[in-house]
Amino acid sequence: MRATAQGIVWVGVFLGVCVAPLAFALMGVSRPGQGFWTDFSVALGFVGLALMGIEFALVARVRAVAEPFGTDAVIQFHREIGYVGLAFVLTHTALSGPGVFAAFAVTELPWRARFAVLAVLALLVLMVTPCGGDA
Repeated sequence: MRATAQGIVWVGVFLGVCVAPLAFALMGVSRPGQGFWTDFSVALGFVGLALMGIEFALVARVRAVAEPFGTDAVIQFHREIGYVGLAFVLTHTALSGPGVFAAFAVTELPWRARFAVLAVLALLVLMVTPCGGDA
C-alpha cells in the first residue's frame, strides 16, 4: 500500500511540474494583437520545456522515484514521455506562425529564432541517435 501511495504522489508531482508553467503564463500579460494560436503555441512550448526538464529527474535514478514503479518502468516511461515532449516542441514550432517556413533562410532570422532552429534540430538529432543502453 505504501508503494501505491508513493506512486500516486510522484505522478501528481510529475503532472504538477508539467502544468506549473501554464499557471505562470496565465499570470503574465498577453501582448495586444496576440491571438489564440500564438498563446496556445506558447503554452505548448512551456509544457514541452517542462517535460524535457523533468526527463533529467527520471533518469537520475533517484531511489524514491524508482521505488514505487521499478527502475525499468521509469526508464521506459522516460523514453515514451520524450516522444510526447518532442511532439509538444514540434507543435509549438509549427504554430509559431508563418515564420516557421522562413527557418530555411536562417541568415534573415533574428538571433533568438536562429538559436530556436538550432535547438529544435539538436533535439531531433538527440531523439534519433541510439542510446548506449539501447544497443
